[in-house]
Amino acid sequence: MSNHFHLLVKIKSESDFPDELKIKNFKDTGLHSHDSLISKQFSKLISSYSQAFNRFNKVRTGNLFESPFKRLKISGEDQLRNTIVYIHQNCLSISPELEKYKYCSYRDIVLKNNFLINPGGVIELFGDPENFRLNHNK
Repeated sequence: MSNHFHLLVKIKSESDFPDELKIKNFKDTGLHSHDSLISKQFSKLISSYSQAFNRFNKVRTGNLFESPFKRLKISGEDQLRNTIVYIHQNCLSISPELEKYKYCSYRDIVLKNNFLINPGGVIELFGDPENFRLNHNK
């Protein structure tokens, strides 16, 4: 999309990491909380991307994005399914055929050809491939 993008990211909980990778002294709230650490990492990602974009294009400096990223914590499978459909349907304004649009994960999930996405896990949320497609055509 020309003016924004969506990422749906599964964040591991602290307990999912081996002991040697766990961050010591996590706080429940504030700057040193697990959520704050995640926000900082995304901020670094977007900042690094902006710097690389600016260097590559050699025409600009400063902020690439108008506002900071927004995040939404998914609280259940219904919300997760709805978010997946919402993200994919956003691409319809660019390409009316999701299966042919290479910048949308819908294509990768249906064709099962991307190592960043677990297509089986996504399809499983919808029951089967047919139901996945039906939910996107509503």
